[in-house]
Amino acid sequence: MLVGLLAGTLPAIAQNETRYVSDQFEINLRTGKSTEHAILRVLPTGMPLEVLESDAQAGYTRVRTSRGDEGWVLSRYLMAQPPARERIEAVRERMEAAEEELRQQGQTLAQLERERSEVDQRAASVQQDNDRLAQELNDVRRASANVLAIGERNSTLQQRVAVLESELAAVKLANEELADRSARDWFVAGAGVVLLGMMLGLILPRLHWRRKSRYSDF
Repeated sequence: MLVGLLAGTLPAIAQNETRYVSDQFEINLRTGKSTEHAILRVLPTGMPLEVLESDAQAGYTRVRTSRGDEGWVLSRYLMAQPPARERIEAVRERMEAAEEELRQQGQTLAQLERERSEVDQRAASVQQDNDRLAQELNDVRRASANVLAIGERNSTLQQRVAVLESELAAVKLANEELADRSARDWFVAGAGVVLLGMMLGLILPRLHWRRKSRYSDF
């Protein structure tokens, strides 16, 4: 009668569900559905068990362990969820795992911050190089413009030099012509003087002789 009442108060356990040994208990896995059956092994608290069948009237459930042992245990010592201690331990392990993950993420974040700082420094260095190259390019452009201006000025000066050389050649030619003309004039003048001297040399003696003859007639 008591067994029947207990069976009426126990929840039905479906086949193939997973049940856990209740908290703070070690239960016996037996060969049958009574305390008179032999104990196969002692199951510790929190061990997961696969439900094979359940006898609500007897208050026993046939289960299988993770290593394949099959037997009967009292249904009232089975729980649908792991014991609180097991759940707390699982939560603690998850918290530790989360803290470890957070620590690793913190290290990763710090590494990313260092890398970002290095990238910022490289970007600043590249910007400085870019500014310097831009300044050098402007200097080259100005120098090129000056070279073009100097080239144009040199071309103008060369043209002026060519004009001056042409004028100098003309002046030299004029001087040469003037020198030739002066030489001819001096030659003509000299020849005239010589000729005049010769004529005077011929005429003067004859005048002197005539004058002398005239005086002899008196």
